[in-house]
Amino acid sequence: MKSFGSIICLFLVCGVYAQEKADQLFQLGNYSKAIVAYQKDTTSAHNQRMTAKSYAALENYELAISHYLNAIAIDSTLQLQQFELAKLYYQTNHIEDAISVYKKLIKKDEDNPTFQYLLGVAYNAIGNGKKGYECFQKAYELDPNYLKASYQLAKTALLNGSYDTCLSLINEGLKVNPNNVDFINLMAIYHYDVQNYKKAIPWFEKLLEKTQGSAIIYRRFALCLFQRNEYERAIENWKNQILYDKYNPDPYLQIGLAYTKLKNYTEAETYINQSIELKQNSFYDDYEALAVVYQQQQSFKKALHYYELAKEENPSKGSMLYYKIAVTADKVYTSNPKKVLEYYKTAQENEDSEYLKMYMQKRIDELESEILAQAG
Repeated sequence: MKSFGSIICLFLVCGVYAQEKADQLFQLGNYSKAIVAYQKDTTSAHNQRMTAKSYAALENYELAISHYLNAIAIDSTLQLQQFELAKLYYQTNHIEDAISVYKKLIKKDEDNPTFQYLLGVAYNAIGNGKKGYECFQKAYELDPNYLKASYQLAKTALLNGSYDTCLSLINEGLKVNPNNVDFINLMAIYHYDVQNYKKAIPWFEKLLEKTQGSAIIYRRFALCLFQRNEYERAIENWKNQILYDKYNPDPYLQIGLAYTKLKNYTEAETYINQSIELKQNSFYDDYEALAVVYQQQQSFKKALHYYELAKEENPSKGSMLYYKIAVTADKVYTSNPKKVLEYYKTAQENEDSEYLKMYMQKRIDELESEILAQAG
């Protein structure tokens, strides 16, 4: 007859073997069979946790949460299962529950920067940016090399216009990891925001070497290139933006303006017209851009037509548009000084600049002299 001790030893060995078998099933991705194996002993915190992980892997999140709670009820001292539960709460949009668990974890281990960081992420998710920032700050203070936290601080500084703080944090982040895409992106945006387009360009180039790109990246990069008179490269990047955002009229207009700079008026007209077709509201910028295209080709009648359309879109007083219309009309109606005079008088009435008013008055005087001479 076997002794009681031998029976206990045999029971323990069988239990260990059963757990190892269940763990192996989980590791091999055989989650449903792993659940069956783990649930042979529901008094084990480990088994309840692994059952939860198996259900989570099967995307049965409600049962996963239930078994995590069972595991914690069995042994509330183990942080790992609480940490996994908090992350699952966040993943399933139970944000307040996630916050509650992260707070409990921080009480037990307040020096853990990951707990602080993830609590900050959760606060941000419910729109409490102030508490989120405080958590990111704590995570950064606990570990200055915690790049996710310093990235959040740098991004907030950039959005708030605290450029010195932002640049300092970006430089620190890039020192830790020169190839960190988030910080490369922030450096590009930082130079873009402060209008240092020359310095922004190499950072956008580096960013596009490491990422697939996006509409906003190509748009910003294109504008930097345009400002540095690199019109052909700007056009290329606005065309890349269109691949991601083909119904946005803005890149078509910008390409048209770039082609105008290159004196490629045929392409300029094509893209500006595409911009007009895509727009649903105001076409002011497009019409004015087309007017400039025609004006530079000395097609003054067409230019005047589009300036007039632009005026209909934005008849606001104080715009130089009326002056541009008058100057263009001067080129169109060369034999009709009375008509041109009307344009200049209208422009003068709608212009705020005293200098331009004086300049137009000289032309008005000349036109009135011409009219008198014709009458005589």
